[in-house]
Amino acid sequence: MRYITNLAEFQQLIAEETTTLVHFHDPSCNYSSSLVPAFRELSSLYSHVRFATVDTSEASADIEDMFNINSFPTLVVFKNGEKIKKYSGLGSIVKNRPKKNVSEECGDEVLNDYIKLDQIECLNIKTGYEVQNIFENDDTYLVSNDEQLIISIPFEQHVKLKSIQIIPVDIGRAPKKIKLFVNKFSFSFEDVETVEATQEYQFTKEDYEKEAVISLRATKFRCVISVVLFIENNIEDEETTAIKELVLIGSPTGTTSMKDFGDRVKVKDLEWLVETESEYAEDEDDEIEYEGDLHEYLKNHPFMNWMNKMKILRDICNQLYDIYIKNKHLYNKIHSKNIVFKKSGDCVINFEETPDQLESIKYKAPEVLCNKICD
Repeated sequence: MRYITNLAEFQQLIAEETTTLVHFHDPSCNYSSSLVPAFRELSSLYSHVRFATVDTSEASADIEDMFNINSFPTLVVFKNGEKIKKYSGLGSIVKNRPKKNVSEECGDEVLNDYIKLDQIECLNIKTGYEVQNIFENDDTYLVSNDEQLIISIPFEQHVKLKSIQIIPVDIGRAPKKIKLFVNKFSFSFEDVETVEATQEYQFTKEDYEKEAVISLRATKFRCVISVVLFIENNIEDEETTAIKELVLIGSPTGTTSMKDFGDRVKVKDLEWLVETESEYAEDEDDEIEYEGDLHEYLKNHPFMNWMNKMKILRDICNQLYDIYIKNKHLYNKIHSKNIVFKKSGDCVINFEETPDQLESIKYKAPEVLCNKICD
């Protein structure tokens, strides 16, 4: 199992001929987290397929953007650097489990009906205008006191925000530079200076002559309960900024319950991903080239950063854990010589015995071991 954090590492992983199954995982998503133990165990059972996890809370957003990952969990199959298949949502991944009342993912729509109109806040609005005007398809509009505006928009429920369209009163006073902040409340002009923006965008005159739309990064706007727009200036540096209409596009988050999937996800629920794909067929590990053991690998990679070293340690721990889960054995003969690395960089424990030959080690409390050492 590989844990990927940056785009270069990811591209190197999927470039080889070996079929690679990647889990795009969001730790904040219960559905995605329920898949983790079974996916890890699956990786220990099928050696002809490479398995990897992209933790979206740690990994570069460029990876998700490249493959349009906007729902979780998502599994993607790669071979020779090409995407073969993509499975989004627990319902499409866990096909063989009994399910009932599982909601389909909603399509994109105008989200204005999900806005709490009476709780919208607008700072620096000109007297005589109301911020609610920009959510009405009529002749009303919004004007600021000077160029800048802060508009805080709360939703009635979490939504996936895909894009924002701005319809101007006139192009000269149309917003130019905009900063967006997700899930912030009671936002002030001081906050604009101290809080990092979720996304920034700058419009041009040509944008408004076509259709002024901000395409939002899926990984940053997938679970939004409120969004703040800070408008810094306008197209022609007019004294005031004016907006006729603001259109928010996206979808409400699904209402699927984990109860719809019964018990926790098990390995047998995922085996079809490997067994039903003919292109997964590969020769077994006896033809795999190895780069050397742990000692040699570290010596040949002297500039390895701490994140790579942590991933090696995590791979070793996961394999030891898998042996314990499947065979109820603790492996006590681990050393640098039986930790080997494939040319791909994957770390593998080369067990001196087969799993059924491993000796059981009885649990001993730490204080017992301590007393034994002290004696």
